[in-house]
Formats: sequence, C-alpha cells, structure tokens
Amino acid sequence: MKDLTELVIIIDKSGSMHGLEKDVVGGFNALIEEQSKEGAVKVTTVFFNDKVNFVHEGVDIKEIKPLDGRNYQPCGCTALLDAIGDAICLIKAKHSKLKEDELPEHTIFSIMTDGLENASREYSYKRIKDMIELQKKCGWDFMFQAANIDAEYEADRLGIDRDMAMSFDADNAGVGCVMKCCSAQIKKARKNPRKKA
Repeated sequence: MKDLTELVIIIDKSGSMHGLEKDVVGGFNALIEEQSKEGAVKVTTVFFNDKVNFVHEGVDIKEIKPLDGRNYQPCGCTALLDAIGDAICLIKAKHSKLKEDELPEHTIFSIMTDGLENASREYSYKRIKDMIELQKKCGWDFMFQAANIDAEYEADRLGIDRDMAMSFDADNAGVGCVMKCCSAQIKKARKNPRKKA
C-alpha cells in the first residue's frame, strides 16, 4: 500500500539499561510523535530482556499512547536474537495474509541494544543473518544501534548493512542522542525505500 510504513522498534530492556528508563521512554515517545507526521505507519514495539514482550502489534501510530516508566522497567539478560527472530516471523506472517496491493510500501526494523547477546534460546546468529538477508531482498530495511560493543561488527554478524549501524554512549545523553538520530534515519529510509532484489 503506497505511503504505508510498517515500523518495528526493538529495544533492549535488560538490567544494564537500568538508570536510562526516562531517556528510553522519552526518546521513544518523541520518535513516535515525529514519525506520525510523515504519513501512515503501523507500529510494532518489542521490549526484550531474557524474554520477548510485544508492547504493540501493528498499531496505527496515531493510536499509540505515550509510554511511561511503568511500561519500561529494565531487568534480566539479553535475548537479542530471539527478539529479532520473533519480530521478523510476526511481520512475515502478517504480510503473508495480505494481497500485493495491501502490503506496506516500507518495512523498517530499528534495533537498539546496550550489550551482547547472552540469553537467546530459539535463534542463532546464522539463522538471524539468513532471515535478515532474505528480508532485505524483499525490500525491508534494518537499522542497528548499540552501546558497549562494536556496532558495525555486530550489525555485520546479524546481516545488517554496516552503514545502517550506529554506536551510542550508554548514558542519558547518549540514549537521547541515538533516539533522535534513529528517528532521522527512519525518516530517510521512508523517503528512500530499499529496492527489492
């Protein structure tokens, strides 16, 4: 469907994000407000620690209420691969039920973490890389923001283009900055969608 964006936001909620709650929530709310000005968007939000939690599933961006501290309370480990894998499977299943002219013009994944994978049970790096590379051929865009690790190296392991990787400092200013940069990156991708292979 022309001018419709499927936006999937995956955010680390492991214990190491403690102390950054206000910045994550504030940055998320600002991102949603910014993207809502740019046309139709269906939003899926995923928070993950050692479990994967779908906060929104294909919700119209204009219907999303601002998050607060009750929605985002960091604890646990980092099941990054499971979060990505579950989200890809959800969106693929959703798209498989749509007619060609109903499919979103853009599908964009934004993934933010502040540390290395250490808790996934369902997915391996190889499987996730294969999944992401396949969906990139279908025109999907993937973005990766990371702190405390080599963002470009980790993105490459996941099958995400290195120029779509961004490093940030794991502090209040760093989170605020990366959320703004992420919103700008999403905006750019919506105007210049990846071509299908």
